[in-house]
Amino acid sequence: MNNEKKSVGKILGAAVRNIFRRPATIPYLGGELKLDPRNRGLLRYDKESCVDCGLCMKDCPTGAIRIENRGTREQRDMHAYLNMGKCIFCGQCADSCAKKSITLSSESNLAEFTQDALTIELRK
Repeated sequence: MNNEKKSVGKILGAAVRNIFRRPATIPYLGGELKLDPRNRGLLRYDKESCVDCGLCMKDCPTGAIRIENRGTREQRDMHAYLNMGKCIFCGQCADSCAKKSITLSSESNLAEFTQDALTIELRK
């Protein structure tokens, strides 16, 4: 019984101390988080330089990127889609691209409310 009172006292003491302690998280309300520019974030896609070789899709370890040609072979209309729920931001797609049509940015604000919204069309 005596050990039980000691453990309840420890828990209560820790709870009271933590009420007055500053939070351990980074404040983000109303501001923007500044990260190192070398941070691997959202991909950028230049559809003008893309030759539709498919190496980025082939080399992606998670299958997160998809390139589509909505036009014809002569009049290309290239679109790139990224599933951020699958992407591990390894940069393999950017390394595989011979024309450097895919690059990594340092943009890291990638949160969405639904799983369907995680698949986005990449922009330049």
